[in-house]
Amino acid sequence: MSDQDFDGSSEPVDLINHPSGIVPTVQNIVSTVNLDCKLDLKAIALQARNAEYNPKHSSKLAARNFV
Repeated sequence: MSDQDFDGSSEPVDLINHPSGIVPTVQNIVSTVNLDCKLDLKAIALQARNAEYNPKHSSKLAARNFV
């Protein structure tokens, strides 16, 4: 990982709560659901903000940068 992968926060680390000096952060969450119906992922991706859909690469719709 490079420095660009982080949010740039320069707050000091609370060594009482994080004695190692390492503060864990959530980078990725994956969820699966069965809706028991077909979805038009291309149409959803075209209407949603920050959505990626590439059927040549994967049959998944990915949403990015919610923060």
